Amino acid sequence: MIAKVVISKFQKVSKNFLLNLFASLLTTGVAQLVLYPVLAVLIPSEAYGELLTVMGIANTVAVACGGSLNNVRLILQEKYNEGSERGDFSVLLWGMTSISFFVLLLIFNLLYNQPLASSILVTLYSVLCLIKTYVQVEYQFKLQYERIVFSNLFVAAGNLLGLFALKMSNNVHLWPLPFVLGEIAGFFYLLFSTKIIKEKIKPTNFFPLVAKKEGILLLSAISANILVYLDRLLLLPLLGGRAVGSYTVASVFGKSLGILMGPLAGVLLSYYAQKGFKMNRKLFWKINFSTICMGILFSILSLIISPLFTKLLYPSLYEEAAPYLAIANISAIVGIMANMIMPSILKFVPTIWQLLVQGVYCVLYLGGGVLATRMYSLRGFAIMALVTSTVKLLLLFALGQIFIQGEE
Repeated sequence: MIAKVVISKFQKVSKNFLLNLFASLLTTGVAQLVLYPVLAVLIPSEAYGELLTVMGIANTVAVACGGSLNNVRLILQEKYNEGSERGDFSVLLWGMTSISFFVLLLIFNLLYNQPLASSILVTLYSVLCLIKTYVQVEYQFKLQYERIVFSNLFVAAGNLLGLFALKMSNNVHLWPLPFVLGEIAGFFYLLFSTKIIKEKIKPTNFFPLVAKKEGILLLSAISANILVYLDRLLLLPLLGGRAVGSYTVASVFGKSLGILMGPLAGVLLSYYAQKGFKMNRKLFWKINFSTICMGILFSILSLIISPLFTKLLYPSLYEEAAPYLAIANISAIVGIMANMIMPSILKFVPTIWQLLVQGVYCVLYLGGGVLATRMYSLRGFAIMALVTSTVKLLLLFALGQIFIQGEE
């Protein structure tokens, strides 16, 4: 009887992971295999590096704000269900959306000198992606992962339609069009398939707890997501747009794997949020062991496949990226491993310690990254990125060992 229950739970988790993985494949596949390679051909390499940096900022804001709110809702959903009123999360969602729109528009137009049309489009993409990242939490806490597939199917279809519109316009200043139309299509699906997006904008007695938790997780998420794209933010002023393009293309295989594995972290957190779930140290290390095995396998695959993968998608940039393929991809894979451990840390470790780890990582990445880049150029940066990713992973292991109790 116990074996049947275990098998049933494993089948459900596996099914939801595969659905979430397929959903991610839809959007990641279109972006990495179609959108970015086509844009790399249409746009000169220096300008393409700037494009990657702008998209890095847009994605950082979207994923940090939307993702942190998503995680807070998952973590607090059991307690939130005890009340009858709703509206706290809507206050935060629409507040962050409004602020993000105006701040990003100014950053892209004034700081990065993007044309007004590009600035408006990429800002619109970012805020729509922010909304989607949060609202999909309804599918997660209801374990309706098939709806995430349909949502991302709409996004992917909109991406392809947008790419067609861009090529027809023959105006490279409209390069964000494929990304925007994808998010608009996904937004319409969310509008008709979720209730959470229609919740009242009204704070309740629960608001102080939600706001406090969101504030702490937002700081952690911003630092974490900035670091995902910090290579672009650091390399652009230090080495220029060509270096940004070279390193980004060099790490594209590893980062694509990271985007694909992201759904597993989301599935884990959604199950951790279910009523009655118990975590213990033994289970934590089982997850860690599986993660380490996955990292080794991915590293071997990257050494074999990434040269062919990169040359096929980015033939014009391959020669510049080739010297950094191995180390850039392994660094990205170590980052994937850290992301697989993060759901356990988010749910079962005091938030202040999460911030401390991100702070240490940020200081090492910024300080070491700048110093290594000035001394050894792009190779120095690649080595330091691997070192800091490894340090972060080890710190997460240590936090789980300290704070997650119980062996049974």
